[in-house]
Amino acid sequence: MGQGTEGGEGQAGSPHRRQTPDLSALPQIQLPPFLARYRPLSLRVLKAPLTVQPGPFPELYFILDKSCARLYTRHSDGVIKMGYTHYWRRPAAIPQETMRAIVDDFGRFVRPLDDAGVRLCGGNGEDAAQITPDVVSFNGLSGRANEAFHFPRVMQPPAWRQPADGLYSAFCKTALQPYDLAVMAFLLVAKHYLPQIQIATDGEDEQWNRARDFCHDVLGYGREYKVDLERRLEISSSRSA
Repeated sequence: MGQGTEGGEGQAGSPHRRQTPDLSALPQIQLPPFLARYRPLSLRVLKAPLTVQPGPFPELYFILDKSCARLYTRHSDGVIKMGYTHYWRRPAAIPQETMRAIVDDFGRFVRPLDDAGVRLCGGNGEDAAQITPDVVSFNGLSGRANEAFHFPRVMQPPAWRQPADGLYSAFCKTALQPYDLAVMAFLLVAKHYLPQIQIATDGEDEQWNRARDFCHDVLGYGREYKVDLERRLEISSSRSA
């Protein structure tokens, strides 16, 4: 996946400008071991004091302040992931029949997405998106893109990367660019055909409404999923498919 940029930063003096505090000067922050190990960090926050709590996955943490709770994860080099992101944990290899079903359903979204103003491009925001039985990889159109979404049928993780419960982690930071709708729609399709996949999100439940409706209108399913209080996408018994 490509490296995106953190959006939403204003000019100096803007109330929306994110500061980079000296974490060592904030003793009230409760840091898990991996955060303490990699200080000083390029960790941008809205305001202090902060609290760090376990998130929905072992490698995810909620970092909370008085105004919000956001999810963060760590790369192998210690860089902290920031920005509006979707996360998932999946098996290293997906059966061919399952991947083909996922790709067939997602392929039905391409024209409706384009009609809705969401044009899918390649990872660089210019070439054609890849939607094949081997890999689904796309980004938004250049200028409305961020990180590329990448979902191969067979992952090839490095030797040092140990799975948790047999599932490997991945993520895509969309920064709420228009192609975020396509990412959410794909994850709904993947969850439908691959129940063991675990999905978490920076979005609130209502932020998935458009993707759920879009999926339901095109494919006849999707509204049965909700985002719970821990930001995990799960089946809701109170919603009809």
